[in-house]
Amino acid sequence: INENDCPPTIEFRFLSELKFNEEENRLDLPENYPPEKFFVQILVVDPDYPLTGRTTLWFETNTNETCFQLDFIDQSTYIFNRSTPF
Repeated sequence: INENDCPPTIEFRFLSELKFNEEENRLDLPENYPPEKFFVQILVVDPDYPLTGRTTLWFETNTNETCFQLDFIDQSTYIFNRSTPF
């Protein structure tokens, strides 16, 4: 019986033309970066899958407005991008 004893792993894959600063855990995104182009692919893998290891990823903001969106691609892949210009 699966007891959900394996936590999921989350991997961020940034586009190569963007600069991710690992020391500061910061992505520098140019102000003129096109809203229709995603800037990070997020992979979520749960070793408990396929028994009960299904995952759901979301993000929250502290305001009613956001200029980012998270899109579901497949069972373990999401892309994060802007929904409006900065």
